[in-house]
Amino acid sequence: MRAILCPVPLFRAHVSTGRAGEAILLMFVLDLVRTEAAMALGLAATCGLVSKQNPEQDDRAYYRLIDDALRYRANRKIPNRKPAHTVYLLTRFFSCARRNMRIYTGGLSRTVGKVRAYADPEVTRSAIEFLRRNDARLSIVIVGEPDVDPGQPIGSHPLLAAISEADGIRGTVRVSRGNPRDWKELPHHFVIMDSEAVRIEFDGNSADGAARFGDAHFAGRLARIFDEFERTGSLLFRLGAADDPMPRTERECR
Repeated sequence: MRAILCPVPLFRAHVSTGRAGEAILLMFVLDLVRTEAAMALGLAATCGLVSKQNPEQDDRAYYRLIDDALRYRANRKIPNRKPAHTVYLLTRFFSCARRNMRIYTGGLSRTVGKVRAYADPEVTRSAIEFLRRNDARLSIVIVGEPDVDPGQPIGSHPLLAAISEADGIRGTVRVSRGNPRDWKELPHHFVIMDSEAVRIEFDGNSADGAARFGDAHFAGRLARIFDEFERTGSLLFRLGAADDPMPRTERECR
């Protein structure tokens, strides 16, 4: 499958008043998500599902919490701070997504500390399997500099390169450069799986975040903001159908 690399034009400076209002509302919600996630993990520890001493260090139990939340589409909030846990969550999001994966990121980081992130082989494999589905769509908006080697195009990123070289890709990939003014509206990196699950970071300068499952209203609201960010961004990379329309509203496969 042939990828299309696009030159980067100047940023557009368009801000929608309605979108700004949505972003402000979401920022108020973040503190609630942070609190609820911490409480949920504390409850899991109390029930013996994870270690009471340090529940986020109990990797196997933590992964079970993630798996159960995705399997049962449960309405849960779980802290997601440890790099290895973030990578696991990304992998599971790709594995469980039915149609759309949206990623709003600083640079599509290949590593977080000493842990591989978007360059992790499991993340790459699950992304490829997701894109082998009909109508699967991976949308990425990058608000900083892509994490690639100096002088190399964004298509050389391990995730995008692996997808470009994989057989049987039926879905589409679109990577855009975000408008820097969007970051001022909503300075938080996030990932949305369909309109069912979200991982959002509380601080744009760290990986401290939480996963929120089973809340279609919250995920759908964030997806609408992402779609607007993508619409006003500048295309960097495209893989798949040339006439792939950008989504206006979420239309998940049921």
